Amino acid sequence: MADGEVPAKEYDYLLTMPLWSLSEEKVAELNRQLNDKKDDHDELDGTHIHTLWDRDLDALLEALGEQEDKDERDRLAHKGRVVGSGGGKKAPRRRAKPVAKDEEAKAAKQLLAKRTKALTRTSRRL
Repeated sequence: MADGEVPAKEYDYLLTMPLWSLSEEKVAELNRQLNDKKDDHDELDGTHIHTLWDRDLDALLEALGEQEDKDERDRLAHKGRVVGSGGGKKAPRRRAKPVAKDEEAKAAKQLLAKRTKALTRTSRRL
């Protein structure tokens, strides 16, 4: 093979491409996607880094809050409930175990929230 030549196997994707992917509709769809991605890129490129950082921190805090709410609902739902096997035969009943290390998890979440707020304040000063 000479320099600059591409092996035939490099073109296999073209030979195995479905014929429907060569339609005008598909080309129009790909062009629309390309324009959407260019718009997204331009928007991100024009957004200040601190704004992006603040958005990420806000999303993190929102997700953390949702997780804490879910954990609290789960904890309350399982607190003191009797848990069985759910099968046909009656299994010995036992009390549900409390969620392990609730206090440690709560302390870790509080620390994360505190550090996130500190990072937010720092990023806004920059």
